[in-house]
Amino acid sequence: MNIFISYRRHDTAGEAGRLVDSLKQHFREDEIFIDIDTIQPGLDFSEVIESSLNTCDVLLAVIGPEWLNSALPNGNRRLDNPDDFIRMEIAEALRRKIRVIPVLVDGASLPESTQLPDDLKGLVRRQAYEVSNKRWKFDVDELVKSLKKGASSSKTLQDNTPDPITYPAVEPLYITEPTAVQSPVFTQAQPNYSSPQPGNVLASKPPKNWLIESILATLFCCLPFGIAGIVNAAKVNDLYKSGDYAGAQNASHNAAKWTRISFFIGLSVYILWIIYYALVLGGAGEY
Repeated sequence: MNIFISYRRHDTAGEAGRLVDSLKQHFREDEIFIDIDTIQPGLDFSEVIESSLNTCDVLLAVIGPEWLNSALPNGNRRLDNPDDFIRMEIAEALRRKIRVIPVLVDGASLPESTQLPDDLKGLVRRQAYEVSNKRWKFDVDELVKSLKKGASSSKTLQDNTPDPITYPAVEPLYITEPTAVQSPVFTQAQPNYSSPQPGNVLASKPPKNWLIESILATLFCCLPFGIAGIVNAAKVNDLYKSGDYAGAQNASHNAAKWTRISFFIGLSVYILWIIYYALVLGGAGEY
């Protein structure tokens, strides 16, 4: 899979570089194109971009707070300039039906269609991914899953496409000059990636923290095991906010485990006490 990173340097240079470093943990370095790393000195910028888009499978448009209204020295918006490289990259990818994913960073939101030039309006119909600094690892992992899922879907479509059909040349009835009927070839259709409603950003929910249940289990069931449940329950939200989703899931699992242990031990004690009390009263009644 070849990934093209589109970004404005003064807007999201830091986030784009961090995103590339994260993607290199899942993809080969030669599968990721970003201008600052890939374009060699002396090469024509537009020609290199054109060549890279020829082999591009997906374009990640990194959008920060200044992406939309970034201005030239004369005060005009950069996006309103047909020669703006960011506009050229995204517009060309949309024209070629390349998969384009807006990646929202630093609290940015997807622009409205009326705020964009005509050749960029298709961007708002693409599902966006929000990558937050607070949960960077989890958000990037979700983005990688989507990239790999899209790549496998594309491969399935390609594998199921029939081989091109060719026909032999037809001999002419009257030979004057050699002629042949051109063989029709059925070309392979590009995969069509459906788009959700405008501005739809993937959201994730934290795991259940079991805090209320563990407190009740501590008060009414078994104190030691209930406290263990409270300790783990208190970790769930903090781990999730820090981006450690796996740790948050593990803490949720442990909180649930100790809460249930506390509940069943407390329930067992109550049942045994009732049985004992019933036996004592029954024995006293015989006298």
